[in-house]
Order: sequence, then structure tokens, then C-alpha cells
Amino acid sequence: MYVKVEDVMSKELIVGYVPGNVRDALRILAKNNVSGMPVLKKGTNTVVGVVTRTDIFRNPEEDQLALIMTKDFKYVEKDQDIKDAAKLLYEHRIHGLPVINKKKDLVGIISPTDILEAITRNIDTTVDQYFTNLVVPVYQETPIDIIMEIINITNEHALPVLSDEKKLVGIVTDGDLFKLSHIRESVAHSDIGMGGDEDDWTWEGIRDTVRLHYSTSE
Repeated sequence: MYVKVEDVMSKELIVGYVPGNVRDALRILAKNNVSGMPVLKKGTNTVVGVVTRTDIFRNPEEDQLALIMTKDFKYVEKDQDIKDAAKLLYEHRIHGLPVINKKKDLVGIISPTDILEAITRNIDTTVDQYFTNLVVPVYQETPIDIIMEIINITNEHALPVLSDEKKLVGIVTDGDLFKLSHIRESVAHSDIGMGGDEDDWTWEGIRDTVRLHYSTSE
């Protein structure tokens, strides 16, 4: 079954721009509750990179978006088969792909959820045939900085959390850690920019919070 990427992709575009700074990217990610987004050259619709929460976690000292975004990014064209998109998402373990047209302009985003919705309509199988038992568990008393280091080293975006009795009590994700740095939609509106350049939550304060919560590879 051939299904075009453009038939299942999301056309609601959430993007950043360069030249630009990291604090603006943080506002956009927090406001829209997304883990990453394409970055466009300002004044155009041309994709020049991709930025994710992980990029920000790993570069808390950097202010310029162009210096932390991934420039060698993966993408698909809108006329490609969703199988091509699925292969890229799986092999590179990424959450979304920019979709471009023949002019190399951004026209959409495709995610694993978009693909699953398209291919599972007529599938009558159970999850036990597909899940992996290769997971990285952590204990519920593990410090946050250690959790972030584990996520950075293993490139896992979600870790099962175990109690002292080795029972599953939850899951911690990079998104949970992102929220811990107080960068949320409500904060984005009230604390990091809506009040002007001299409010209580300047970029320096946000950066210090990220540095406090997350270990880096310095």
C-alpha cells in the first residue's frame, strides 16, 4: 500500500528562525508542548536545521540558536511513501521529520503518530509482538542530574522508574525534565518574555535553572 507523506503529515507548522536565540526557541517549544521543531532562515520558508529539547539541555551556556541546532538533519519530500519516513524515524530514533516540496520549502511535519494512525486501521495484532525488552530502568530516588546524564548517554527519551521493591511505579521522560526547569506554557506566557526584557525570568535566569537541574558534558 502506497501512502504519500503529504496525506498523513501535519500541516500545522511550529518553527524557529535564524538568526535567532535560544530563549525564543524555548518559548515556542514550551508554548506548544513539543520536543523539537524545524528551524527556518528568517524571511523564507527554507529549512536550515532542527532544534530539540536535547540540544538545549546539552548546551545550556549557548545563546545563539544557530550554534546548537542540528544542521545535518533528516527530512522527507511530500510525495515520498510513508514507509520512507517510517524508516528514517526508526533508524535515527527521532520524533519528527520536516516535510519539504520540490523547492525545498517546509510544507509539513510527519511524526510516528501520524504514520501509526495511517497503517494501524486494519491491523489486528497486539502490542506484545512489537515492544522491546531492552530498556534502561532507574530507581525512584535517583537524582535528577543523574537521570539527565543517563538520557544523554543512552539517547533514550523515556526511562521506566522502579521502586525499592523493583516494581514499576512510573516513567520519566525528557519532557518531564523539560518541565522541571520551569519552562512550561504558563511560564512562557507570564515569566519568560511576556513581561519585557527586564522581568524576573531573563534568559540568564532560565539558563541557570537548566544548569542547576541537568548535568552537562563539560
